[in-house]
Amino acid sequence: MGAQSALKKKIIREGYRSEEYASSCRHIGEVLPLPLSGGFLLQRPVKGTPFFDLIAPYPLFDVREWCLLQEDFSRLDSEKYISITTVADPFADVAFYDLFRLFPDRHVRLKSHYIADLSREIGAFVSSGHRYKCRRALKNTEVRHEADKMNFLAPWLTLYAGLRRRHGFTGPADFPPESFERQFGMEEMHLFTARAGEEVVAMHLWLEQGNRVYYHLGASSERGYALRASYAIVWRALHYFKQRGYAFADLGGVAGGDDDPENGLARFKRGFSTGNLPSMLCGKVMNPRVYDRLSRERAPENSVWFPKYRHNEFRST
Repeated sequence: MGAQSALKKKIIREGYRSEEYASSCRHIGEVLPLPLSGGFLLQRPVKGTPFFDLIAPYPLFDVREWCLLQEDFSRLDSEKYISITTVADPFADVAFYDLFRLFPDRHVRLKSHYIADLSREIGAFVSSGHRYKCRRALKNTEVRHEADKMNFLAPWLTLYAGLRRRHGFTGPADFPPESFERQFGMEEMHLFTARAGEEVVAMHLWLEQGNRVYYHLGASSERGYALRASYAIVWRALHYFKQRGYAFADLGGVAGGDDDPENGLARFKRGFSTGNLPSMLCGKVMNPRVYDRLSRERAPENSVWFPKYRHNEFRST
């Protein structure tokens, strides 16, 4: 049986649009199902008010039936909820026109996601510089796809804590241990480790959704950085998913709101990609009266933040 046929016979995984994944984002807000369209939002209190707003699970928003999302929105309490904010999945099955109609109050390009077309030969599209670094890294590390993910939860938490100290991020990406415990329990979450001898020096999480996979998160020790273990993991991961018939790998973009193509992380991901697609920051005001009042009180007039009343929140994410 060919790889493509094998994939078709598999259960199609929901990935970022699943209830399991949304539940792993409870540090952001309470899970709110969208029953008609088949997705989830998170409810957050707006400090100092009786109101709430809604945000998509981090990092991407998608639903099964985009044509039914407006009906889900129409059933929400527009007195209770001030606004909705999402970052649309670059692969979402929705036209730009419909995305603008659904989110009329903010629809701007956020950042480029670097994409690998897995129908192509990986050695042919990975840059020559990256291929050299991969060869060097693979001489000094052993990469494994781990079936028993829970056995590696503790070392992952240690590596991720090091990543947090290194970059000082806060906000949605600052997953607590219980979030990772849920994510490690998801069948569609894949874990790759890189070892130098007996030491695990780097780990990557990839999330499966339909015919594609997403680079979710990665962390390395100081030794892992020195050995460029992430090059070895991405090389092996792309081959692993290609052999199993996946069509695309979304490597993501750079951290925060930056979209500088010369950013070091951008160069790293671009070297493994065949192109890029935009993710879109999308916003909808549900309660204009309260939105405008809070925005005047809490944000400078020229703020481009959405929602405006949360001006500069999570700037370091």
